[in-house]
Amino acid sequence: MAAIAEAAGHPIRYEELTPEQYRDELLAQGAPEEAAAELNALFAGMRAGLYAEPRDGVKRALGRDPIDFAAYVARTASAWRLE
Repeated sequence: MAAIAEAAGHPIRYEELTPEQYRDELLAQGAPEEAAAELNALFAGMRAGLYAEPRDGVKRALGRDPIDFAAYVARTASAWRLE
């Protein structure tokens, strides 16, 4: 988050939502109930640490090594709509 805040030129506040709050936000934006349930299941796995080990999915899918997140932020920040 610090890399994004630096590229944006202003602080970014993180606000953690409960699964219920996240579901409500998704539904309010027009997402179907099934999508909200699937995303909450995905994030439940993340919170449980199921995806914490690095894998080679980027290399297998794109045929190249992944780039560093800070490099990605620096490269793409100019395309963001920052307010």
